[in-house]
Amino acid sequence: MLPCQRHFFDIPEDVAYLNCAYMSPLMHPVIEAGNAALARKTHPWELTPDKFFTGSEEFRETAARLIDASADGVAIIPSASYGIATATRNLPIRTGQHILVLDEQFPSNYYPWQRLAEESGAALKIVGWPEDGDWTAAVLDSLTAEVAIAALPNVQWTSGGTLDLVRIGKACRKIGAALVLDLTQSLGALPFSVREVQPDFAVAANYKWLMGPYTTGLLYVAPKWHGGRPLEENWIQRANARDFASLILYTEKYDEGARRFDMGERSNFALLPAATRAMKQLLNWGVAEISETAGALNRQLAAAAEEVGFSSPREELRAPHYLCLRRKAGIPARLPDILARQKVFVSVRGSSIRVTPHVYNSAADSDRLISCLLGQMAVTKRKVLFLCTGNSCRSQMAEGWLRHYAGERAEVSSAGTKPAGLNPTAVSVMREAGVDISGQRSKHLDELINQDFLFVITVCDAAREACPVFPGALYQLHWSFEDPAASAGMEEERLAVFRRVRDEIQVQVQQFAEREGFLPR
Repeated sequence: MLPCQRHFFDIPEDVAYLNCAYMSPLMHPVIEAGNAALARKTHPWELTPDKFFTGSEEFRETAARLIDASADGVAIIPSASYGIATATRNLPIRTGQHILVLDEQFPSNYYPWQRLAEESGAALKIVGWPEDGDWTAAVLDSLTAEVAIAALPNVQWTSGGTLDLVRIGKACRKIGAALVLDLTQSLGALPFSVREVQPDFAVAANYKWLMGPYTTGLLYVAPKWHGGRPLEENWIQRANARDFASLILYTEKYDEGARRFDMGERSNFALLPAATRAMKQLLNWGVAEISETAGALNRQLAAAAEEVGFSSPREELRAPHYLCLRRKAGIPARLPDILARQKVFVSVRGSSIRVTPHVYNSAADSDRLISCLLGQMAVTKRKVLFLCTGNSCRSQMAEGWLRHYAGERAEVSSAGTKPAGLNPTAVSVMREAGVDISGQRSKHLDELINQDFLFVITVCDAAREACPVFPGALYQLHWSFEDPAASAGMEEERLAVFRRVRDEIQVQVQQFAEREGFLPR
């Protein structure tokens, strides 16, 4: 395991950056390499023709070491989607065959396959979210004879679940399916071997775990596809490119190996040296050591987060560097902003808080995150607000029911967008059920707008429209109930509506109280 490598980065001590899966910070030596490379163009006469090739070959050789492959198998690309598009152009598929992808797969490894399926008459086959968190087993179960292409990641990006690509690669070869991998969320932080997995194509963008600049990436192409068709035709792909005087002697021959798939202007004198320097530093640290270091931090985080009410995939089923925390009530979209104000940085992806540390993090950063989560939960821990239009019936009954079930375990309020006073019939039917709400009062939500609540729950559609976002709510829910005060008919008929709505609210509140731990144990 590596000691903290924060000195390589410009990360202030009061910043806990736990978001490498979003974008890695650039290291000091990477910035230096990039600046020096950019400055070379101030003297273009020094950029001799050989410089168009030496930098790209150094990148190719360094990338090949990271993936355990030959440099001839590596192409230089600007993005993961570019590499995936290259794969879709070259892999054969027939009408009726299937292309396998994961549920909640990253869009760049979904949309190209969706387009290919539409154009070829094939079908997308989506591996559903496994209840036990075992993505490998779910994929293996889905690799049926109809599957022609399996387009997969090494790490599922909204769960952190890891896929055993060696086993999946063997299963694909057994049924004759091509294997295309997006390694953007794993390469550089999780050991990977082309020789062991044997993919047909594999891509990775540099700006995440490869810790390089944006708009650089690598594409591995298996030897059987080296004769394929590139996305673009440019001069530097051709066999005679190194002789600038002969460029007008047009040739059908491409450069060796996967170089035909290189993007145009691959020599990128500013970005490519920075990307190469970043990969060299990863190799110096050791990918296995990086994985072990991040894994130790996430192990600590997972255990502490569980105490705050969050769950995560079992350790043996998730990537060490990638922790996704879930909660029964869901993850509020505003949580990253709340944490960012305290200089703690994570992401929300899908229904998870994504925590992705690297070697620049320490146990203190993990403690900061847990402390902030605990603090946020404590500030809003017991406070629940029910909203409706008039704050006369539905929200008042909901408030009464939660007070009844939760007692001192919740601080419950209700309010309205247009308060109309406490409805006496609501008081009467609640008293019938053994709950006294006569001491509650009708009030405008402006009285509470500056308070923080753990839950704000709208119980009518009009209130939801009038207050789509409550600024102090960590979680905002919506339950739709009929307005009993608007019911028509004789008194008994109206009473029947009040009683029915009362009972519906009781069921909803009781389930909520049980789910969120408001009931006595």
